[in-house]
Parts: sequence; C-alpha cells; structure tokens
Amino acid sequence: MLAPQVSIIYETSPGGTTLDEDACGGNPFATALIELSQRPALKLSHLLPALRKSTISSSAGHQVTTRARLLSNRNWTFPMTPGARAEKWIALFLIVSEYLILANPRLPGAATDERRIA
Repeated sequence: MLAPQVSIIYETSPGGTTLDEDACGGNPFATALIELSQRPALKLSHLLPALRKSTISSSAGHQVTTRARLLSNRNWTFPMTPGARAEKWIALFLIVSEYLILANPRLPGAATDERRIA
C-alpha cells in the first residue's frame, strides 16, 4: 500500500496578510487554485510553483504562498487524467471570514471563495 500524499499550503507567508477581494470577488490564492486545478494532467510538482507564482503576481507581491512540507514523493497529476489508476483524493480548505481581534474583522470575499472552491 502506498503512503498518502500530504501537502499543507498556506495562502500567504507566516505573519502575512491576505487580500480579500480580487477581480473574481475573492482571494488571489483561491482564484489561482481554481484556475490551475482545471488544467488537464497538471503534476503536483508543477501545481505548487504555479500557484505561488500566480498568487504573488495577482496580489502584486502582497501574498506569498508557502508550503509546509510534502510527506510523500509520489508522482501524481491533478486533476486525474482519463484512464489513470483510481485514487482517493481528499482536500480540506479552511476559510476564515471573520476575525474577532482585528479592526476590520470581516472578509466578505472569503464567503465568495467558499462557494467557488466548493
């Protein structure tokens, strides 16, 4: 049995802030993830650098996507190509739309991202 592929990706660097409403009504990271996930047979090794580059570009350098670590080095593609071996994929997205401590605690674009990613 192969080990699961696990990667943790943060939409910005530790201590950084994110933008809430890009041209699509949400976060530049979410927009990049949605666009890239629709490319046929995009390898994970290409997805993560493209996600980072797109997020940095569309946020004018404000957001710098970071990755915690990859726990397995399997070579898989995203999305799965026709005829490929069936695998079970699970994704967990945590979207924060309200902060109790900040002066401007509401992030209306986060609700947009939730609907778009779903």
